[in-house]
Amino acid sequence: MEIGSLRNLERFDLVSNNFLGPIPLSMGNLSSLVLLTVADNNLEGHIPDEIGHLKNLVNISLVSNKMSGKIPHSLWNLSSLSGLSFAMNQFEGSLPSNLFSNLPNLKIIELDGNQFSGPIPTSITTAFGLQEVDFSINNFVGQVPNLGSLQNLLVIELGEIPAIIGDLRQLSELDLAYNMLNGNIPSAIGNCTRLQILDVSSNNLSGIIPSQVFEIPSLSILLNISHNSLNGTLPSEVGLLKSIIALDVSENHLSNKIPEAIGECESLEYLYLQGNSFHGIIPPSLASLKGLQELDISRNQLSGTIPQELQNISVLVYFNASFNMLEEYGTSSQVSIEGDIYSFGILVLEMLTGKRPTEEMFKDGCSLHNYARDACPDNILEIVDATLLSLIGEEIQTPTAAEENNHIENAGHLESNVENCLFSLFKIGLACSVDSPRKRMNMMEFRQFVETILNNLVFQYCL
Repeated sequence: MEIGSLRNLERFDLVSNNFLGPIPLSMGNLSSLVLLTVADNNLEGHIPDEIGHLKNLVNISLVSNKMSGKIPHSLWNLSSLSGLSFAMNQFEGSLPSNLFSNLPNLKIIELDGNQFSGPIPTSITTAFGLQEVDFSINNFVGQVPNLGSLQNLLVIELGEIPAIIGDLRQLSELDLAYNMLNGNIPSAIGNCTRLQILDVSSNNLSGIIPSQVFEIPSLSILLNISHNSLNGTLPSEVGLLKSIIALDVSENHLSNKIPEAIGECESLEYLYLQGNSFHGIIPPSLASLKGLQELDISRNQLSGTIPQELQNISVLVYFNASFNMLEEYGTSSQVSIEGDIYSFGILVLEMLTGKRPTEEMFKDGCSLHNYARDACPDNILEIVDATLLSLIGEEIQTPTAAEENNHIENAGHLESNVENCLFSLFKIGLACSVDSPRKRMNMMEFRQFVETILNNLVFQYCL
């Protein structure tokens, strides 16, 4: 059949087949065509310039094919277009500066997953009818234009988090995952009071999580900020997310305690906190999450015991608390001083070695405590963190003018004192992190032990 002979054809839909080869040039003869969608096939080649002759075309979708090349200028001038979806192909080139001026009826534009380059056209600021924009996973450069005037925008996916994101008050979904984004999460995002989905996972975002994120009352489906480099704490404002179903802050550098307020997220079904540096106990308030189905708190520094109240969550099907320090605490559900001393000891050993107790090397009976114990006293310099050693080396190798003549003698004296200092610190870490809580020192013994070490160090450095 010659497709170009169907001049009265208005809708052409071949979604999800296995068509190969290029788009026929004769499709430019379908003058009545309103809808053209050939998404999810194996089409190749360029978009024929003839497609730009379809003056009645309202929606075109070429998503998920193997097409390439530049978009013909004639297509960018189809003023009738309302939806344009070219995602997940290999298209390239820059977008014309007057793109959005030429497409006044455009509501949806999806160009994600291609190789487009150059700046995002500033004419987008006048596209007042836009509802959905996806420019992610491309090679765009420059600043994102001010989108604050696009009050109808519901979904936006760009290559960065623009500072004016808070002006998009109608936005219901913001998905910026897998974009290699840098910088911080802007606090202005809290002004997007209709957001239901916020996903900025798998980027290079840093800084703290602004509390304003948790103050968005409409967040009800997903908050995903996992796989970044965020630090600081998980704010207690997390408890304001009464309607959230899934919360994922895993694989960051978050620390401090898991806030008790997380138990106030009464609609939560999926909670992922793994791969951070949370310490302290597992908050018993988690037992208030009666609909919780999956809970992952693995690879943190949590201590104490698993709250018995968690057994009351009848719908829980997945629970992972591996690679913490929970096994140290017997059956008592109370937080103990011994537990705090243990956590302090592990922290000291982490600082000295630059290693975390959850690293892959610590398995099959090996632990951070045993690793440090086996190196003391003769081989401690072999396990001290290289960064710490380099800082110490700079101090040793930089004599004052008055010490220049006695530099060799002083350096040897300093090296000996430094090694003694490190050994003393290792002794503190090891004494506080022995396996049995009964064998750990009490607070009085701990104070006396530290004072003795400090006095000895002061005496050595005064010699």
